[in-house]
Amino acid sequence: MRRRFFELHDDVYVPRRWELGDLMDARGRILDGDNFVQGLPLDFDGSLRVTLRRYGLALDFSHLVGSPVPVVSEKVLELFNRWAPNDFQVVPVRIDTRTELYFLLNVRRLVKCIDDKRSAEVQYWTPEDGQPAKVGRYSAVHGLRVDTDLIPSEVKVFRPWGWIWPMIVSSELRTALLRSGATGLWFTPV
Repeated sequence: MRRRFFELHDDVYVPRRWELGDLMDARGRILDGDNFVQGLPLDFDGSLRVTLRRYGLALDFSHLVGSPVPVVSEKVLELFNRWAPNDFQVVPVRIDTRTELYFLLNVRRLVKCIDDKRSAEVQYWTPEDGQPAKVGRYSAVHGLRVDTDLIPSEVKVFRPWGWIWPMIVSSELRTALLRSGATGLWFTPV
């Protein structure tokens, strides 16, 4: 049986939900969420905090505003730890007005697996784009599809190499997350 994978999104259509804001370090400086999509280990001095742009229903799974950085509750973290303990780094974070601890997930696995032919549309940077360092790399991927034969069997959570915004999870982890009743989850097959 062919393995199945899903892109895990923040469900922005949950009514009256919160909207997370900026990630800040202990000195109050805003940190760049792009650091969390490179597949590299991160190290921070002191505690981290997330602001709220809009107060509302707290979710078990969210993204920082304008960024693919997942922010998860302890319930969701436990499932990631059970199903994919080697695929990500955990960074504890406090969210304004909340007493419980939340966690940022830094996905550590990048897998070269985008199926250009099966994806709806794939675009590449060209010399005409004026970005010489990016020529030949993906500039956009719509209707993402992955070649499951290229994904190592032990990998359950990853970002596609070359198009690192999407967070991809195995069908087993997806099922566990859905059964848990965790809020804020939205899945798209890839």
